[in-house]
Amino acid sequence: ADTTIFYSRWPRARLDFSATTPKLMNKALREHEVPKDLDIVKIDIDSYDCEFLEALLEEGFRPKVITMELTSSFPPPLKFKAKMESYPLNNTRYTPLQGCSLQYAYDILRPFGYTLLQYIVEDGWFVSD
Repeated sequence: ADTTIFYSRWPRARLDFSATTPKLMNKALREHEVPKDLDIVKIDIDSYDCEFLEALLEEGFRPKVITMELTSSFPPPLKFKAKMESYPLNNTRYTPLQGCSLQYAYDILRPFGYTLLQYIVEDGWFVSD
């Protein structure tokens, strides 16, 4: 309820509290006519963050800024990505074997022209070159 009240200030804001998959996320973004060049995207789902990032980029979205929660269990140069093999969430949630490592996210984003701006308290901030 607090989230709904907070976002009521912005009449164009759309809230969707349903569980989702990368494909359903892209479908919702298309249905809501979200522009491909939006200013900022925040990915923080405590599980398959890299899979959502990859789906977003594959759909052609190129936000100016991407901020996402990354697991600190695998520091660079170690790479890790939890795979969404079952839905709903499987038993890797809330364990060290969840999420996306900084190195994995960097390796996904670099070919699309993103640079790591900062990494603070498990959140990576990437900006479009």
